[in-house]
Amino acid sequence: MVYAFKFFLLALVAGTALSQSQLQEQRRANIERIMYELNAGAQDVSMIENVYEADIHFVDPLLGEEGIRGYDALIKYHHKLNEMAESFEVEIVNYAIDQDTHIVIWKAAATMKVTIDLEEDLGAIKKVFPKMKDKFSFTMDEIQYTGSTVFKFHEGSEKASLHLDIYNEMDMYTKMPAIGRVLKFLKKASKESMFQ
Repeated sequence: MVYAFKFFLLALVAGTALSQSQLQEQRRANIERIMYELNAGAQDVSMIENVYEADIHFVDPLLGEEGIRGYDALIKYHHKLNEMAESFEVEIVNYAIDQDTHIVIWKAAATMKVTIDLEEDLGAIKKVFPKMKDKFSFTMDEIQYTGSTVFKFHEGSEKASLHLDIYNEMDMYTKMPAIGRVLKFLKKASKESMFQ
């Protein structure tokens, strides 16, 4: 009877480990879908509900520290990215798991078409320079950058509750006309002043 009980406990523990292993594999599969299919070039964003919790907290340097929350905001964000992306490729370089936290190190290359509405996006500039065009567009040449994404999961869930992108957005800004030139000038001036 004692042996039967021990065998039952071992089987229960082994079954739990297997289900935890399966859960981690499902999480990883969802993350790979996010990284390879649900990126700036994605045409179909319907998978959002399959890979993220309804109250997903999505943080990206371009969105600011607060990020966005929920399916509706995330779908809107991805539709905007899809309009801008002329090309987008990502490669997973490394992957780490610590219980309910998964970390992905990646490399990306993107070409983006950006339209800036001076009235809506940069109203203050339009007031200072009223004769400027209301809108202007430009294409950022291929930008290559590296970063990492932290995914957090609620215990037992295969859907991510937090998506935190970490990368240096200055790589993008330096490719923008005018802004890029100013940033490169400031970087150069700063470097030269440090060594004088």
